[in-house]
Amino acid sequence: MVKLTLQELPASKSEAVRQAADSTTPIEATLLVSAPNYVPDGVTLRARIDEFMFTCAATQATFTQLEQDPRVKSIGGMRALKLE
Repeated sequence: MVKLTLQELPASKSEAVRQAADSTTPIEATLLVSAPNYVPDGVTLRARIDEFMFTCAATQATFTQLEQDPRVKSIGGMRALKLE
């Protein structure tokens, strides 16, 4: 994973999610952190993948702050997986 800026997160097919990037509506993402079990302020934990990676929801303002957080190693956009 690469730490992306908010503008680099992949566009969603949902218009509601695209509009959320410009409002206080939470945006879903996957975070990779360097400290075990660290969840930054303003982030709502959705599901933990392991002690360093989890899915979350946060506002645009929070993601802007996370870009400066040295303990946040990666911010990735959420995407649906194809199951075969």
